[in-house]
Amino acid sequence: MRAATRNALILVAGAASACRPDFGAPTSLVADQRVLAIVAEPPEAAPGEAISVRALVVGPEGTIDAPADWSFCLDPEPAADNNVVAASCVTGPATTVGSGVTISAALPGDGCARFGPDTPPTIPGQPPLRPRDADVTGGYYQPLRATVGDPTAGALLAGVALIRISCNLPNVGLAVIQEYQDRYRRNDNPTIQQILVAATDGTTSALPTTLAPGASLVLVVAWPAGDAETFPVYDVRAQALVDRRESLRASWFATAGAFDVDRSGRTGDDPLAYATNTWTAPDAPGPVHFWIVLRDDRGGSATRAFDIDVQ
Repeated sequence: MRAATRNALILVAGAASACRPDFGAPTSLVADQRVLAIVAEPPEAAPGEAISVRALVVGPEGTIDAPADWSFCLDPEPAADNNVVAASCVTGPATTVGSGVTISAALPGDGCARFGPDTPPTIPGQPPLRPRDADVTGGYYQPLRATVGDPTAGALLAGVALIRISCNLPNVGLAVIQEYQDRYRRNDNPTIQQILVAATDGTTSALPTTLAPGASLVLVVAWPAGDAETFPVYDVRAQALVDRRESLRASWFATAGAFDVDRSGRTGDDPLAYATNTWTAPDAPGPVHFWIVLRDDRGGSATRAFDIDVQ
């Protein structure tokens, strides 16, 4: 796994045996059905503990109340593989642990061995695997797949979320382990507090229900200041625990019109608790569906949907 993409949602659309890359429209434009986000509550848990997960499935017609088949991936990524997760986690067969828009399931008990710092299991026919490296937040992640659709029809939507698992610190002394356990608090999901419109003079107002064709809005998504949590990370060079503050980023989606950027947010050293983006309405009238997915860099997420009628 790569540090920069550990808390990503990996999306697959099309037949179960292949990925369909999209080199055209921006990712913020929802032109077809897809799994937009997978939200876990809590977003961090120890192996064997239960989490609740829900899938946000969307399409040009809006949010889709579609049940998913859920499965945990048990295949570690081979060392020679440059993907975030093993290919079999995305498209291979899997044992379903539940079905529904929302389910509750216990994380696999050996997650810290398969995807963390513990000694990995031996896989027949493959060379021995080495323990995983933590990402820049000190985290390890259990892949979870949600599959929506009828497998016999050959058209599936799938999303793979990376659920943060609580594992021990590797290769440190007992004193550091004790200090880490005393200071570290598991991640909580961020909260989308409000969505507003910003004027040129800096004032804000509520979202409009209608907008003229071709007009632009500066959208603001705000979260509580405390949602950018501070947590300790073991610094190998310093041989000590150092504090790190979460960054938060918003991914913007709409069924029409255009955003200036697909994502915007704040780094861990930025105290501001909001992100902005400009959206320009399409020329054609009609309802436009919007979604915002807010993510922190420890795997937490929140979603919000709203509509604006272009007329």
